[in-house]
Amino acid sequence: MTWLRRLFHKGRAESELDKELQFHLDGQIASYVAGGLSPEEASRRARLGFGGIERVKEEVRDTRWETHLEILFRDFRYALRNLRTNRAQSRRRDLHRAG
Repeated sequence: MTWLRRLFHKGRAESELDKELQFHLDGQIASYVAGGLSPEEASRRARLGFGGIERVKEEVRDTRWETHLEILFRDFRYALRNLRTNRAQSRRRDLHRAG
């Protein structure tokens, strides 16, 4: 049921993703601090090791099936719009040639 909720409530899914990533980042920072680093240096190293939060978010979004389904729907709507437009253009061209 959570997959259905994520499909229709993107804001909530993003919030959950933010919380989860922050949890992992905080855990890494705590590990570095326990190892003897200052909190500032620990935070810097954890962020560097993480590789950028936005990049990680994009990777997570790309692996979710909801993203693929959304892209499929978007492509389908685009194809239908083009079919309608091309059909109308074909009719106008045929009417112009017939006239």
